[in-house]
Amino acid sequence: MENEFFLSFLNTTSAFLTAIGVLLTGLAALIKAIPKPIWNKFTFRRNVKNKKTHSEDSKMIKYNKWFLSAGILFIICGVTLFWLRAVYAQEVPLNQELTSTAWKSLVEEKYDEAILKAKECIDKFVGQAEISQEELIEKNVPEPPTNPKSQKEIQEIHSRGLLNDVGACYFIVGQSYEKLGKNEKALEAYKEAKKLVHAMVWDPQGWFWNVSKAAAGRIRVIEKRK
Repeated sequence: MENEFFLSFLNTTSAFLTAIGVLLTGLAALIKAIPKPIWNKFTFRRNVKNKKTHSEDSKMIKYNKWFLSAGILFIICGVTLFWLRAVYAQEVPLNQELTSTAWKSLVEEKYDEAILKAKECIDKFVGQAEISQEELIEKNVPEPPTNPKSQKEIQEIHSRGLLNDVGACYFIVGQSYEKLGKNEKALEAYKEAKKLVHAMVWDPQGWFWNVSKAAAGRIRVIEKRK
């Protein structure tokens, strides 16, 4: 789960800004570590006579070493963060990319955009998702727990990426139509999501939730309004 948090963070603007901030902090620390005589020469400033004791010189050397080490460390961290962002961006599957975009649009109340991206994911991957669901039912695989206790259970949930994303996208479509006041279309999407009983979504608050059960709850709410 920690890996999922980290990978999600890497693909955000916050990660990009963090990488820049870390690099700038490293460069500032390196500049601070440059001894004054060298810095003055580099900046064409005249050397100023300054009498210092041996003790003061020792403190200055330690001070410079600290900034040098910190600067190198920050630069390494910043470069590594940029590298991880580049690698992760290349490895993000299309279904995951479309689902993430759809979720973001839903949160930002851009409901038409959310529907567009979610439906694109559904159209491309619904066949594979349904086959995966049918196989799990035929094998009598139990519904995954919302609070998995072992790494094996977590990996099993993540291994059904297409199923999870298609289920999530049906739910996103339902939510978007519901917000737009189009309850009949919302019901259609929720009913499709309800069929995918093994589809799970990771909640940033720290747990998984079952798409089918969430959709069933929304169906009940809408039908009570009639």
